Amino acid sequence: MPTTADTPKCFAEVSGRRLLDWTLSSLGQNPALSLGPENICFVGGYQIEKIQQDYPDFTFRHNDNWQNNNILASLFYAEDVMLDGFLCAYSDILFTPAVIAGLIESPADIAVAVDTCWLERYLERTEHPPDD
Repeated sequence: MPTTADTPKCFAEVSGRRLLDWTLSSLGQNPALSLGPENICFVGGYQIEKIQQDYPDFTFRHNDNWQNNNILASLFYAEDVMLDGFLCAYSDILFTPAVIAGLIESPADIAVAVDTCWLERYLERTEHPPDD
């Protein structure tokens, strides 16, 4: 807030680009994915119609109960597209193409990328203290 008062969080901008566009760029820079917009399933609730309007080639799943549940519950709205493996990314978190490459290259059945230096970056935030 107030950046997201009238728009989804993934539309917030960093260096003149939407967070969602940074995500698409990081995904797109990994040739192993051969990813096009038709391969992206966007699960949303709050103002999903704005994302549908600007990214019409995505597949969409609407969490119509977003105000009463959480991110994990949202993920299960797309359970039908998870059968053959998938990458899951929050649309309001920045990450580099190298993070995606590391996940793709992982031999594990399930791999999670974690920023182990998050506290250093978090200290500069004014809205939420690190112990929040």
